[in-house]
Amino acid sequence: MTNLLFVCTGNTCRSPMAEYLMRELCQKQGLQGISVLSAGTSAFSGDDISFYSREELRSRGIDASAHRSRCITQELLQQADYVITMTEAQKHFLQSYCQAEKLLSMRDILGEDIADPYGRDEESYARCAEQIEKGLKLFIEKYLQKEVKKMRIPIASDHAAFAAKAKVIEFLKAEGYEPVDMGCYSEESVHYPEYGAKVAEAVSSGECEKGILLCGTGIGMSLVANKFPGVRATLCHNAFTAQACREHNDSNVLVMGARVLTEEQILEITKIWLETEFAGGRHSERLAMISAIEEKFSKK
Repeated sequence: MTNLLFVCTGNTCRSPMAEYLMRELCQKQGLQGISVLSAGTSAFSGDDISFYSREELRSRGIDASAHRSRCITQELLQQADYVITMTEAQKHFLQSYCQAEKLLSMRDILGEDIADPYGRDEESYARCAEQIEKGLKLFIEKYLQKEVKKMRIPIASDHAAFAAKAKVIEFLKAEGYEPVDMGCYSEESVHYPEYGAKVAEAVSSGECEKGILLCGTGIGMSLVANKFPGVRATLCHNAFTAQACREHNDSNVLVMGARVLTEEQILEITKIWLETEFAGGRHSERLAMISAIEEKFSKK
């Protein structure tokens, strides 16, 4: 696990934007094992994220409404592998409390400070977010990619979707993921439950966070995968269902039908499904109800 801590002054504008934007970038780039937090050198604990910061993140599809400010502590500094300040002045302030080798400022990464947008207009926050995101991408390229593993995604199909599976594997590699081919390995007729079970077990056991299954219609693989505890396999047939099943159902296994979808549709659905975050909130309550049902009947 690599722990990142972003620091600004009040932990209501810049550092929470950096925190949530970094999580989004890690998700999109398939970077696993990254823990991201933020804090402020002079923060009052429990304050909401600033209105324009929240709205700027919301415009990017990121919900930061749950954020509450925290003041920086020695414990947070000790736990962090990288402490990234928004300005050089904040870096100098922390030098007496933090090991120099893990302390960076945005000026070190980006060549300039991230100015505080507090009290300014909406456009100032938008420019600030763009500047932060640029710095985060450089940080990932310069420092982070050497340390973290790409997300491993087990993928399997039956004979009907063998060719489609090959295209998805090619796409995953191009996007920076690490696909794990669990069969089948030719267009010779096979029994889909054997291969669906391999991917579902990898996700159910916690070995992998997400998986992908394909068969002729996607129905058979869906039936197999959803027999495994903790698996939320969703059969998707367009961009809307790919996004909705991640936002509302926290889908962890994507299922598609190769005889129903074109190659272009399959790759579009895969991309959207991988890049969409779970919305949480009321949807978490509903998933908890599903888990309770699963637990109840698994005891019989």
